[in-house]
Amino acid sequence: MVGAKVPRFGAGDSRYRVRQAKAAYRGAAAYLQISKRRRVMAKKKSSRKSDWRKHIAVSPDICHGKPCIKGTRIMVSIILDYLAAGDAVDEILDQYPTLSRDDVRAAQSYAAWLAREEESHPLHTELTS
Repeated sequence: MVGAKVPRFGAGDSRYRVRQAKAAYRGAAAYLQISKRRRVMAKKKSSRKSDWRKHIAVSPDICHGKPCIKGTRIMVSIILDYLAAGDAVDEILDQYPTLSRDDVRAAQSYAAWLAREEESHPLHTELTS
């Protein structure tokens, strides 16, 4: 493109640069805000992942080695069965006064962890279609 005119910024050049700098700053600020939000969410998720270990224990002497809520003989599978049947958390807590909301949340987290583990180490050998 020989002879093409190159735009020249005379007195307005500084305003153009300021506008570009502000746009770049806003973009960087938005990026940093998103990055910070992601770090916070990742921290929350990682704390949730290990949270179930504080509430659930597996001992061969208690309930034949099935996972139970610590300090009780309430199996995780019972809590999950109630949730699968559509019962509200408040109903479960009414039936089992020794449980807390964190215990029910830990049961759900344990089930999610177990499902992820099964992806990498299948527990069942038969395939269903």
